[in-house]
Amino acid sequence: MTRPMPHPPAIDSLGRHDIADLLQRSERGRLLAPDLDDRQWQDLVDEASTLIDRYAPQWTDRNPSDIGMTLLELFAWLVESLIYRLNRVPEKSYLAFLNLMGVSRAPRLPARTLLTFTAQGDVLELAEGSAAQTQGTESNAPIVFETDTSLTVVPAGVAGIFRIDSADGPEEQRTDGGPAGSIPLRLAGGRGGQICVAVDTEMLPMPGLDLYVEPFRPPVDRHTVERIEWVCSVATAADPDVLDHAPWSGLHWGPWHPLDVRQDGTAGLLRPGVVRLRVPEGVEWTAQDPHDPNPAKTWSVPGSAELPAGAHRWLGLRISNDSPPAVGDAPPGAEPVVVLRVDRMLPNTTTASCVATVTGESLGEGTGKPGQLVRLAHWPLYAQPSTDTPYDHLRITVAGAEWHAVDQLPEGPGQCYLLDPVSGEITFGDADQTSGHGTPPGLGQPIVAERYRYVSAGAAGNVPANVVAVPSNSAVAQPDKGTPKGVTNPVPAVGGADEEPIEETKRRAPQLLRHRDRAVTSDDYELLARTAAPGIALVRCLAPRLYVNEPGGRTGDPWTYANLQRAPGVVNVLVVPDLGPQVPEPTPSLALVHEVIRVLDQRRPIATCLHVDGPRYVRIAVHAAVTVFPEALDQGLVPSKEAEFAKVEADIRAFLHPVHGREGQGWQIGQSVYISDLYQAVRPEENVGFITSLTLAPESLGYFDGDDPENQRPFLDTIGEPSNYVRIADYELVCPGTVHADDGEGDRP
Repeated sequence: MTRPMPHPPAIDSLGRHDIADLLQRSERGRLLAPDLDDRQWQDLVDEASTLIDRYAPQWTDRNPSDIGMTLLELFAWLVESLIYRLNRVPEKSYLAFLNLMGVSRAPRLPARTLLTFTAQGDVLELAEGSAAQTQGTESNAPIVFETDTSLTVVPAGVAGIFRIDSADGPEEQRTDGGPAGSIPLRLAGGRGGQICVAVDTEMLPMPGLDLYVEPFRPPVDRHTVERIEWVCSVATAADPDVLDHAPWSGLHWGPWHPLDVRQDGTAGLLRPGVVRLRVPEGVEWTAQDPHDPNPAKTWSVPGSAELPAGAHRWLGLRISNDSPPAVGDAPPGAEPVVVLRVDRMLPNTTTASCVATVTGESLGEGTGKPGQLVRLAHWPLYAQPSTDTPYDHLRITVAGAEWHAVDQLPEGPGQCYLLDPVSGEITFGDADQTSGHGTPPGLGQPIVAERYRYVSAGAAGNVPANVVAVPSNSAVAQPDKGTPKGVTNPVPAVGGADEEPIEETKRRAPQLLRHRDRAVTSDDYELLARTAAPGIALVRCLAPRLYVNEPGGRTGDPWTYANLQRAPGVVNVLVVPDLGPQVPEPTPSLALVHEVIRVLDQRRPIATCLHVDGPRYVRIAVHAAVTVFPEALDQGLVPSKEAEFAKVEADIRAFLHPVHGREGQGWQIGQSVYISDLYQAVRPEENVGFITSLTLAPESLGYFDGDDPENQRPFLDTIGEPSNYVRIADYELVCPGTVHADDGEGDRP
């Protein structure tokens, strides 16, 4: 009988230790699970040989030619194969190892959208958690969304929205890639602007309106000189001292009256939210027609030809900058400037998430034993955004008394429990009369989850606009007043994600173990900032940095390029949101900046000064000379040269997009642009034509309007000078500028 091979050929050829070393190198940076059994074939043979003297002392021939030794080596080879399979740890074991270290898989995340309700002719009060869903089919269950706030629905719609300026005339505006119909405001000292909303309704009297407002502010704090007022059109003007301030002194606004702001979910136009407006008692919200030539009307509105025709009830949002206007040769920045953009103003609208509410769920009875564990029927729990208590919607009662979730069980008795929101597990304490932590439920005491919200769908909740069309009857606060006539989602649902794959958890685990929820290194700040809010695409943490033989400062002084403070002890975190490929320069909103600061502020060292901002954009100008083959035109491969030029220009802009460029990979903050990369991405098809020449140039600095960029960048590249590459500083990010493609005879950028 031939002795079996001790190892499979692949392992025997390399050696087990060589393979283990190869695996270590290939998985460097990942958490490697330990071998459950590290015995090898020779170890098994030696272990079995030592038992011969005890159980078979008459067996004296231990040579490899002995049939008994051959069988022993065969079984050792089979056992080693079993050990090899045992050490291939399954996913369940990986999860157990990670849980022991406090690392859990990221749960599925709910999609978020807006829901606009319509009433049937009367005021309808909807409670928080009112549901609406998509139209389900036999094969696909409906996707359910629940409102994040309560909402008053009235039979009203918007006929039009426009903007008017103060008497000094309109200023130059730039939308910065906002949605279609967005209204930008940039108000210097002594200036004001008003956004007018034409409201259509037949309800008399009109009690008020719940208006969803989506403002966008760049990452600069709101100035104390800014004043915000909500007004409505009335038949008799209010006291001039109430409404006629300096910015409005040159306009005949017509009769307006202040509205009562019952609730401002925007916190003074700092973040998106619902503003609940009510008409004061004794005031009639009347319809006005600015087109009416009647001299008794006092309307005098610039651009009135763009107003919707007919009489409407008018709602006004006034924003004024009460700082004194600049005089003489005042330097830029000497006075505060109010910068704001309003993207949406929608009545009867609120935010909604792809979650479901459970009430009155029985979790069993108390056993009286320490450390009792119960589990919710649905998980993961919904984490409410922008709050330090994201799971306070969970209410647990034991024998009718409410118990509370804690991060750590207190010493001694206490009506509290530990919560794992990912798995839905609830763990009670183990205290007795003398020792322990937390009180366990008594024997036979009912344990009830009175209310909680869980994520009902992940990526499946990312539905298109106008598909949520079925209102639910279960969550109406006042059922006697009826149900909504209809509902729709005016925007697509975004942000939904399924549970994190185990491979991603294993990749992420070493990073979590390294920073342990504390921000110390630059990598720590970047990792924590990415989790601060959904939709963050790029993050860069800038460490302190000093001048070293560079323009703009003395050696040893901290960098001040682009107005960033890089002194020791100062950390700058740059974030870029994903606003879609249609926005060429995505800028974080002030609300997003505040959320990142809130998350990092709890984890940074107390002596660290933290600044959160967006990157400084460098617009890249590109000129491409394209030769199109006559045969391609004759064969109809391209309709015309101009069509191919337009395609190349579109490809260049897509390639230079900061988030979606580079074939979807995006650009990193501080990454330079090389002409070789651009050439490979935008060249025409081989049977259509080829690129004759391609040049790049830094067209302009998006953060600097002067002529001398010496104090803004650490190197002096000439703006507008064609080159084969564009250097980017560590705080800068590329974006498309002027892009031009022709046959080589056109002007270069």
